[in-house]
Amino acid sequence: MSQVEGFWWVTFEDRIPGCIDHGTEEEARAAASAHGSVKTIKALPYPASPRLAPVKNEDFPSFCYRPAACSGKGYCINPGGRACTS
Repeated sequence: MSQVEGFWWVTFEDRIPGCIDHGTEEEARAAASAHGSVKTIKALPYPASPRLAPVKNEDFPSFCYRPAACSGKGYCINPGGRACTS
């Protein structure tokens, strides 16, 4: 498991996916398990919506608009060559 600190896209067995910003992958998995049965967890380059509590970086906006495509990568997947926030 990764030791990268940051933002994580979490898919669940029993609810819609969401982003958790909670330190390492192991810490994020533990925090996400309070929301449901965790199916997968992958790093995101930026936070995404919906954000799952506890939100540690409230001042950091949800820049990632395609979290399912960007999860597991260190960059945005953005067809069309526009900025992610366009």
